[in-house]
Amino acid sequence: ISASERTNKRSSRPERSCELCARSAKIAKTAYEIGYDVVALDFRIDADKLSRTCEMNDIHLLIQSARAKCAKKLLARATIILESSRIELPRSLLKSFDLIAICPKSEAAFKQACTTNDVDIITIECSQQLPFALHRAPLLAARKRSACFELSYDMPQSTSKRHLVSLAARLADACHGKGVILSGGNQILSPIKAHELAESLGFISQPHLALHHAALRRRPTWIKPTDLGLDDIIFADDESIQKSRASAEKSRRHQIKKRKRFLYETQHHATKRKEKKES
Repeated sequence: ISASERTNKRSSRPERSCELCARSAKIAKTAYEIGYDVVALDFRIDADKLSRTCEMNDIHLLIQSARAKCAKKLLARATIILESSRIELPRSLLKSFDLIAICPKSEAAFKQACTTNDVDIITIECSQQLPFALHRAPLLAARKRSACFELSYDMPQSTSKRHLVSLAARLADACHGKGVILSGGNQILSPIKAHELAESLGFISQPHLALHHAALRRRPTWIKPTDLGLDDIIFADDESIQKSRASAEKSRRHQIKKRKRFLYETQHHATKRKEKKES
């Protein structure tokens, strides 16, 4: 390989590479070592167990332990295994995890995942043939609220590669190549190889869109996605969110006070003019 080809390969690497589905702390650490800038540690939770406080407390301890072992900022992601058409996401879950994903196991669960506002990522299983079809209506509904679809290249069977290719073609066609993420799991490729694999499947992996969606979900609604840098999204904490809300509330009260004063002065001058005319 010539020096120019190597340069072109390096330039094809995204500016900030993200791996949003590391299944263990060891894999997350490896992802940072091979060049990823942002890594999310994934916890798979059954939808029926969301209300069990003891299991959620165990997960919180695992998150703290993993973050203590990792030198860099480690995001926490919850992937909820959903089979029914109903789901209630507890407030504690939304507050504890940086990213919320749903892995639907039925057509009803898929439609529910596409229309739930608090879901950042919809994970499509590639290891076997889906038991439901990816209809265009729910796909467009998910993209309308800026949610992302995720495909995984971590596949134990060779036959599942055909499922990955067909699903990637379907999502790239329906979503016009936008809002699709390619992630690992138990097997992590380097950022360049993952980027090249996504291009060969017909799309460009855009995990930063999921981070934008999660940031807007956790931050106030008046912040636009264009105002958020990747560092602001990753390193945002509850304290900065509270300061932003307090500042906005102060500004809102000031505008209300200013409006009331304007209305009072307008009414006062109108009354004076009326009295002057009558006299």
